[in-house]
Amino acid sequence: MKLDLRDSRGGLPGSGDNPVGNFFRNASTQFVKKELVILLKPTIIQGDRNWEEDLVQTRARFEAVNTSTPASEAGRR
Repeated sequence: MKLDLRDSRGGLPGSGDNPVGNFFRNASTQFVKKELVILLKPTIIQGDRNWEEDLVQTRARFEAVNTSTPASEAGRR
């Protein structure tokens, strides 16, 4: 898990000391949380036929996930 905190402040140089200085500055805080999850599925292969069947099923699952993910989210991955 990764947490990212960005604090940004800016303003008009020299205006921070006077009473109206608040009108000439800005501040923003951005908090981003990212998490990587890896799922493993153990499979016992007893022969060549089982191996090929498992590969076909795995490919179908991947294709189902890719077609159900909106394009805007797919670009973020």
